[in-house]
Amino acid sequence: LIKKVLILALPSMLTYSLINFGFFLINMEVEKYGPLVLTAQTIASNINTMCFTLPSSIGTTVTTMVSMNIGAGKSENAKQSFVYGCKVSLIISAVIIILFWFISKPLVQLFQNNEVIVNLAHHSLNIYTFSIIGFGIYMVAQGAFVGLGRTRLPLLLGLLRVWFIRYIFILITKKWLGVDSVFWGNLVSNYAAGFLFF
Repeated sequence: LIKKVLILALPSMLTYSLINFGFFLINMEVEKYGPLVLTAQTIASNINTMCFTLPSSIGTTVTTMVSMNIGAGKSENAKQSFVYGCKVSLIISAVIIILFWFISKPLVQLFQNNEVIVNLAHHSLNIYTFSIIGFGIYMVAQGAFVGLGRTRLPLLLGLLRVWFIRYIFILITKKWLGVDSVFWGNLVSNYAAGFLFF
């Protein structure tokens, strides 16, 4: 039993460890633009974490529903859980995008009153927030695979999303986009990973 748990859990542990290391490398790229940019990016990222929590929770729910239905021999219900999870995630993401489009600047001003930081964080939030749709689909699909006990594919896609799509996108486009490459990299990687995972 312990061996089975470790076999299932190890890819998940590796996923989160390597993804967080990837974020560390991305922050090192942002740091090159100076402390104001790093502060703005951190504020935008922290605010966006609130947005990203909702689609993540749908993914967790799908994990539970898929595993329960597969265990009960109801594979059609498991598939429906995934489809409904995607639909709910899309609706929640659309509501968040509309809401945050109007309140992102006041939210940033709760953290900081420096005009340069506020404007940059607001600009990055307007790009980041649109990546929620791709992220939501990614999390629901990941939840379905984890519910099926297939944790190696989430490891592969998690690394692909942060390391190979986002980080390489940033390295390639920073010459033309500057710090915006980080913000657009988030959007591109979330949509690409969501599409591939789906």
